[in-house]
Amino acid sequence: LASSENKVGNMLASLARHEEALKPYRSALMARQQVLALTPDLSRPKRDVVVSLINLAAARTTLEQYADALELYRQALPLQLSLQATTANADWDADLANTYNRIGELSNLLKQPASEVMASHVAARTLLSALLASADKADTATITARQRDLVMTQQFIGDLHRKQNQYTDALASYQAALAIARKLIEQDASVNLWQHDLANTWSRMAELQKLHEGRASYQVSNE
Repeated sequence: LASSENKVGNMLASLARHEEALKPYRSALMARQQVLALTPDLSRPKRDVVVSLINLAAARTTLEQYADALELYRQALPLQLSLQATTANADWDADLANTYNRIGELSNLLKQPASEVMASHVAARTLLSALLASADKADTATITARQRDLVMTQQFIGDLHRKQNQYTDALASYQAALAIARKLIEQDASVNLWQHDLANTWSRMAELQKLHEGRASYQVSNE
């Protein structure tokens, strides 16, 4: 039943009918939580609940229900950390990194403390870097997907440093994003998303430089 409800939710979400998708996603979550309550030490029931929580969170994010989405991601996080501690699964670890990034993004939108936002993105960066370091070099599809995730994560971190006037740290994050984006383009320059990431990173760096020069000029004029 839970699997069927989840599939219905996925189908509705794929059709951009996110409000309608909430009901089957909630039904799937409730059923899976009941199973987890009976078998709390098994990995599969935990993973199933995580999937339902993330599906619901993604739908609520699309509907701009940010506080509800953040709470759902926060509910998923301890289950994902428990799975990480007991089960070696790179795909699940990648999902954990994604949860950290979504928590960071939503926390930022909801004006949560900058230290909490930064901690989430840094945790995602650490996970993604470790996954890339240990990845099977022949699995290029997985590697490029995680490289792209890392580009976005470094951009998030750079943006946070920029907001806090931490020029050196912001520049280092943007440069790291730029280096990965260039690697992706070298592999296949026809991927528009990667071209967008590269241009977006250059734009962030240019804006950072402009802000830095403006502050420097202001300081000189007031000396």
